[in-house]
Amino acid sequence: MEPPSSPDEAGARSLVRESLDLLMGDEPVAALEALARPALQNPDGTLLPTAAALVTAGEASAARAALDMLIDAGHTSVPAFLLRADVLLEVGEDDAAAVDVREAAKLAPGWASLWLQLADLLSQRGEFSEAVEAYDHTLTLIDRPDIWQKRGAALSGWGRVDEARRSYERALAGAPDMTSAYVGLAETALGGAEEDRLAEALRFAEEALTRDPASAQAYAIRGEAHRLGEQFDEAAEALTESIQLDPDFAYAFGTRAQVRRAQDRLDEAIDDFEKAAALAPEIGWIRAEAGEAYYARLQTPGADAASDAERALAHLTVAARIRPTDGVVWSLLGQAHWWREDLEAAEEALWRAHELIPDEVNVLVDLARVRNQRGAPAEALELAEQACEAAPDDPYARLTRGQIRYAQGEVAESIPDLEVAVERLPDFAEARAALGESYRQVGRYEEALEQLAAAVAGDPADAWALSSRGAVFVSLGRAEEALPDLRRALELRSPDTFALTWLREALSASRAPDEAADEVGAHARRYPDNLDIQEVYADALRFAGRYREAVDLIDEALWREPEHVGLLRSLGWAHLGLGDKAKGLDAMKRAAAVSSEPATLADLAYLQSQCGQTAEALETVDRGLATRRTAALLVTRSQLLASVAAWAPAVAAAREAAAMPPPELSAHLALGWALEHLDGGHTTDALAVYRNALEIAPDDPYARRGVADMLWSQGKADEAAPEYERSIAQSRRLADAQPERQRDIGWCLYRLGRYEEAADAYLRGLSVGVDRTGVLFDIGLNWLAAGDQVRAADAYDQGFALHSAPRPPRDRGTLEVAARDLREAVRCGQISGGAEVDALLSRLETEAASVPTPAV
Repeated sequence: MEPPSSPDEAGARSLVRESLDLLMGDEPVAALEALARPALQNPDGTLLPTAAALVTAGEASAARAALDMLIDAGHTSVPAFLLRADVLLEVGEDDAAAVDVREAAKLAPGWASLWLQLADLLSQRGEFSEAVEAYDHTLTLIDRPDIWQKRGAALSGWGRVDEARRSYERALAGAPDMTSAYVGLAETALGGAEEDRLAEALRFAEEALTRDPASAQAYAIRGEAHRLGEQFDEAAEALTESIQLDPDFAYAFGTRAQVRRAQDRLDEAIDDFEKAAALAPEIGWIRAEAGEAYYARLQTPGADAASDAERALAHLTVAARIRPTDGVVWSLLGQAHWWREDLEAAEEALWRAHELIPDEVNVLVDLARVRNQRGAPAEALELAEQACEAAPDDPYARLTRGQIRYAQGEVAESIPDLEVAVERLPDFAEARAALGESYRQVGRYEEALEQLAAAVAGDPADAWALSSRGAVFVSLGRAEEALPDLRRALELRSPDTFALTWLREALSASRAPDEAADEVGAHARRYPDNLDIQEVYADALRFAGRYREAVDLIDEALWREPEHVGLLRSLGWAHLGLGDKAKGLDAMKRAAAVSSEPATLADLAYLQSQCGQTAEALETVDRGLATRRTAALLVTRSQLLASVAAWAPAVAAAREAAAMPPPELSAHLALGWALEHLDGGHTTDALAVYRNALEIAPDDPYARRGVADMLWSQGKADEAAPEYERSIAQSRRLADAQPERQRDIGWCLYRLGRYEEAADAYLRGLSVGVDRTGVLFDIGLNWLAAGDQVRAADAYDQGFALHSAPRPPRDRGTLEVAARDLREAVRCGQISGGAEVDALLSRLETEAASVPTPAV
């Protein structure tokens, strides 16, 4: 339609009437464009009525377009702004609606009802300071009690409690029976700081109920006052009455939910929170507390954790949108994301919380834990340090710092923090478990048992505490007691490499090695794709002497992950068990190429020494020690130095290893051996070290033999004899899987004077021993003691012949040990001296002196 270029007013009105059908049809905006020019020449007579007609007809978008056109062209008026505000409110644009009402009020400063409308709108939107100003202006135009009551509500929302109370009192001065004013006074009493505030709130609520027994708000205030006074039964009764009077009262549902949560009725609380959220989806505190309630429930046994996590996130996400400056809400949101293992979202929310509440210790603690999980331990420790500085006695801060230090290998340093956490939270199983594990790591086993027992009592389903306690039992030589804990831990959390490793250790110490391998294997077969579990099984097979099975298992696993360090290390040891030192060394080199961890380098050094590469082995150890000094590397260094007869530095390395927590059996054995041979033998010191070794591992046959040897060297053969017998019994239990134990059995039998049995054991050990020269010298010494000079000479000759071939320099230690053993036998009267013995000693010493020693 093409309108005339300049119609008169009557024509314009006619045109409007004729165009209404088009305006209310499919293209109302196009119709307005056709009407624009003539309508704007007489807006009050054409466009404004048109917009009003469109609003009445339910055509909000067309009315909005008409009003936008009118106001943008500068034709502003109170009706235009109010009409557009109505349209904006209808489509949910409350912010823009409030602006239009404010503009209308400016144009009509004497229009009381308009200012009251503006004040009400601002109060509903939570813009309390502006609402109070609007109420104040309204009151200059018209003084009514209901306006004073509304002004009091706005002041209360603004936090101006004293002013709100005076406003309510002014309302009651004009209307003594105004129930809402008494409700308001009850609310301000709750928000005050007076000691009797709860009693005041209850008094005013009763005044309100006297005037209106059906006041849901008054019952709700009564319930809130009882809740704050921890009178939860009375609170629940009042809030239930409020809900019965007004089933759509979100505040009452939300407050009753708080009460039910305080009564440990979490399921009912969540039901109430859901009803409150459905009735008032944009009330932030309801959504925040609903999310927190779901987060609390998902951590309880038997909960549908996945569903509760989703609901917690849903509520907290809305709460964060409604209350974007509420740090507590962001903190809860971060925790919910963290529980769902969405670490990136958790960290983002927690950083936002930290920005809003920078001094909140719990947020710093949560951030530290998340950063640690995301592979940033240094940053995590810094955050934990900040938390501990802000609150030195906060148990969660100390627990977190202790756990991070433990994870970084600072076990001893973690203990003071964990002790504080346990002192402050004696019933917190996680803190007890963490402290118990740290005690275990430093060898404080009895204290570890105490803490872990408390942790298991507090949470019988704590797999970590159970497996840690099992490890302590094994370390104390109480392997049978360890088995129930470790098996239970694997039932609760599988696959679990830590628990399975210690189960293998417990079974190996208390059962036949084959039995240990079979049980570990049964578990490992349930997780064929978990290569860490397969590594534990491979080690169990090795310990049972089933080297070929171990190799086959590892070869198959390495097809899937060729650079799995643990499997490569196990493969190296398995090949060594099969007698293939070259393949063993190759596997260990592959492992070291992937990882330069101290344990890997220690293994490589040992394999290098077995392949005649003692100098290279020492270089490998020193490379590892330059990075981190560990007991494993130091023990290996001591053993290498002993093999080249560098006894003083061997003692130093072993002594350093033995001083490290936790007490290491291998460190004490290495130290005892080096002390035996240092400067002709420090038997008293060595005896003390071997006895310490027995405290660490009462069933270890070598430690038992060390005690016996030192007693024997001190001339206490009667005391040594039962120790030799115990060592033999312990070695025989292991000998089927570890035939190299036959050499130890032979030695003990030799010292007991049972020479034929000793010779038989030596021969069985000769075929598998890694130090064949040393075994031959032991055989010769045994025949000398038996008085069989011929067989003795033959064994020594074979030993020298084996030594005369190209051999690694480690043989110097073997030669010096053989010489010392011969001198000891003569000194103690087991062998008679003479020219032949002197010649043999001279030959051993000369051969030893001819072997070069690597630079140490």
